[in-house]
Amino acid sequence: MITILTPTYNRRHLLERLYISLKKQSSLDFEWLIIDDGSTDDTFELIDDFTKESIIRIRYFFKANGGKHTALNIGFEKAKGKWLMVVDSDDYLLTDCVGRLEKVISELEDPFVSISFLRQYDNGEIIGQQFSLNEGTYIDNMELGVSGDKADLFRTDIVRNFRFPEYRNETFMAESPLFLYVSQIGVTKFINFSGHVTE
Repeated sequence: MITILTPTYNRRHLLERLYISLKKQSSLDFEWLIIDDGSTDDTFELIDDFTKESIIRIRYFFKANGGKHTALNIGFEKAKGKWLMVVDSDDYLLTDCVGRLEKVISELEDPFVSISFLRQYDNGEIIGQQFSLNEGTYIDNMELGVSGDKADLFRTDIVRNFRFPEYRNETFMAESPLFLYVSQIGVTKFINFSGHVTE
């Protein structure tokens, strides 16, 4: 099973689009784990309505506002899936995304720590460049100058041992420490398909 982890803060107006994309997935073998970073816009009531539909597995946790990185830290602890993918509240997935990732996972012969694939804009344009490596580390990829945000599926047992540092009154932290950490642990599979849409 895959955990789709969504940290959110006052994004009630965007979450329905993501939810619609999740319940339309060709495979529903995933959980949607939502970490609410102190929203004040009735996010809980919306997620409660989604949960009552009983179409997909949804788990919701509320915390005091501390920034996306602090919500991710909690999500890494709470995830139940063997693999974990972060999908922001203003993004959504193409309908075959989970199914295609499951196929990739089933065909992996080596103990990869993550799978990285392409993102696209709403108009279908791929963000940045395609991968020139089939496998390697995130650092290898950076050194080759591959640009643009990518989508990533991490082994949960790997990210569960990682924590973003948390500082009082600091609500922003780049996600690069996570990719550096994962690069030190093992090898990533790079795949040139897109299933993750971002604004």
